[in-house]
Amino acid sequence: MDKSSYISIQGTNDKYNDFVRFMTATTNELKKSADTLRVDFSKCQGEKLENVVLNHMKELAINFNFNPKYIIHTEKQHFPDIVSENYFGVEVKATKEKTWSSTGSSITESLREDCVKKVFLLFGRLSIPEVEFRCKPYEDCMYDISVTHNPRYLINMDLDNTDKTIFDKLGVPYDDFRLNNNRINIIRDYYRNKYRGNEKEMPWWIDEETNNVIVQDTGSIRLYSSVTKNEKDYLKWMGFILFPEILSSDYSRLALWLCSRYSIVNPNIRDMYSAGGQMNIYINGKLHKKSAAKSISNLLMSIDKIRDIFLKGIGISEEISYYSSYSSMELTPYVAWKRHINSYTKKLVDLDIDTILQLTIDKIEDNNVMLIDL
Repeated sequence: MDKSSYISIQGTNDKYNDFVRFMTATTNELKKSADTLRVDFSKCQGEKLENVVLNHMKELAINFNFNPKYIIHTEKQHFPDIVSENYFGVEVKATKEKTWSSTGSSITESLREDCVKKVFLLFGRLSIPEVEFRCKPYEDCMYDISVTHNPRYLINMDLDNTDKTIFDKLGVPYDDFRLNNNRINIIRDYYRNKYRGNEKEMPWWIDEETNNVIVQDTGSIRLYSSVTKNEKDYLKWMGFILFPEILSSDYSRLALWLCSRYSIVNPNIRDMYSAGGQMNIYINGKLHKKSAAKSISNLLMSIDKIRDIFLKGIGISEEISYYSSYSSMELTPYVAWKRHINSYTKKLVDLDIDTILQLTIDKIEDNNVMLIDL
């Protein structure tokens, strides 16, 4: 195909306005096909619908000074579905529901046609007998993002000028966002901030690669029972760091974090910390605390490992800022954590955290006794 034959559009609005009228006519013809010609669109989703749209565009193109020869269907999985004049693109989506909302394409647009500068979304609502079609600039229809390991736009064709698109919410224009190499991080930060402080919801973890070499990304959802011992130990220690409320038997945010961050489901999450019931704590041979909760004794026995995680500091500041309730701009993560956890240790075993950090612990498990030298 001779690129010199393409219509030059960039730098002028003339062809943009022509293309808007062109797509309006295409949308009207699709509606006419459903209403007058009784075309059955119920079996016409996916590539079939794309070809129907393509044929209508080719038939109408010459009326709007576009060459049908240069309106082409792109390869499968490429974005958008149709390219016109080496500049405009049309992405075709549909639903059989009586709604103007649906899940759209991936935000990464990894197989986007490089030549396309302006994309329109043509959306079909194929609910018999009320078949409808709408077409709008792509960025005007995206109201949110489905936060998964492969984030996808969420479409709402009812958005108008008074509604906020996802790009309004992000504060980044669509064309700037799609060209940004850090767009995954932009979305991740947006949703983490959106859910910050929410006790019942967390966004699904999205990232281009995992930086954690202890907890492996298997690409699947795992039961906690299938996790390795090293992974279990690390997750337990991180639970004490991020969610100190587990010492008060509140495991709700921990359960969300395991699922959203590592795709791990634990139906018996309480057992991570409190299995075995209670323990008598002796310090220097004297009974210090009778029937202490097993969760606090687990903290005492994990204190050295927890301190090591803070000292290594790999990613811990970021994790705390997103997930913990005690994150502080004035204090280091370690100091902020010690101040917060101290309220629990003082209440549960009458020990401040700095004293605990000096303990030498020898656990006698069979008798549910913890012996401590201080």
